[in-house]
Amino acid sequence: MPVTLEFFKDAVADTQATIRAIDLKISFLLAAMIVPLAGWDKGWELLFFCAAFPWTFAYFLALFLSIGCWAFALLQALLCLNSTVNPMDHLPPAIQNRATGVFFRAGAKFSIWFNKPLPLPYTWVDLVSETNAANEYQFEHCKLCLIRDLKILRQKRAFLSFALAVAAFGLALLVRWAAFASPCVCR
Repeated sequence: MPVTLEFFKDAVADTQATIRAIDLKISFLLAAMIVPLAGWDKGWELLFFCAAFPWTFAYFLALFLSIGCWAFALLQALLCLNSTVNPMDHLPPAIQNRATGVFFRAGAKFSIWFNKPLPLPYTWVDLVSETNAANEYQFEHCKLCLIRDLKILRQKRAFLSFALAVAAFGLALLVRWAAFASPCVCR
């Protein structure tokens, strides 16, 4: 049985390391996504465009698609960094009934006004047997896998949306460059 406990300890540690790596990647993506906000005051110039140019609609469509994809990527990145309050609630009942969840005791309530914890609904858990300890490790690993998979899904959405935002913005700049090369009655 000690080999089983070591296996579950290693599995939990590996999953926790993966979650930390995902959070680090998303943090770097957020840093890259916030860079355009530094020059938002200069971005108003992008909205002024020659009305006589035939691709004006395509320009504004690409520009607003870029802004929409950027906002969705920002939302997904922030959701990825958000914590799952009680992952046990999202697991099937067959898995929930196998262990007590001694590693992550959910249910802690805090007073909104005074920021002090209210009485906790915790009970004493007897982990004398190695079988109970193995069940708890396995249960913790299931919860961490749920958190990891949710973070991976949101990370993929954030990276894909940011890539679409960059591509749409590149398309908008290409159309704008074509507009400057063509004759316009506004200039």
